[in-house]
Amino acid sequence: MEDKILDEGIQFNVAATEENARKIINLKTAYYELAKKIRHAKFALYGLVAFFSFSMLVECVQYDFDPLITGINGSIIAILVASAVIAQKRPKIGFIIGTTLILLTTILTFFGEPIDIFKGLLWKCIIIYYLIVGISAYYEYASTKNQLLNLGVEVND
Repeated sequence: MEDKILDEGIQFNVAATEENARKIINLKTAYYELAKKIRHAKFALYGLVAFFSFSMLVECVQYDFDPLITGINGSIIAILVASAVIAQKRPKIGFIIGTTLILLTTILTFFGEPIDIFKGLLWKCIIIYYLIVGISAYYEYASTKNQLLNLGVEVND
């Protein structure tokens, strides 16, 4: 990976002082760490799609592909896939949709059959954790990116 901070001939919008160089390096480090958290949240969203697809396929088979059950499961999967696609360009919105949907389905499942809330609870908690971390990292990520751009440093998404 090419690091444009260390290359010669780069013109910055601020004076080239030691303090500004440290600030730029710290901002770039924070930027790449936050980008990694957002990538992990996107991966968790794809994991959510895979896990829900598998569990809903099993449920459809159990009910002999009843049109009502298949329609509900298909629409949930469609919303999850749409949120994963949206997360590629607008991560915050995709993560919020995914988190909301997983919490909503868990609550509705609890009302339908309370013992089913424990099925897959661990992986749901892990995925919700990554999505919430992704949402919180996005705000700081956007701020850090703007600060770097104001300093004249190019960043790659």
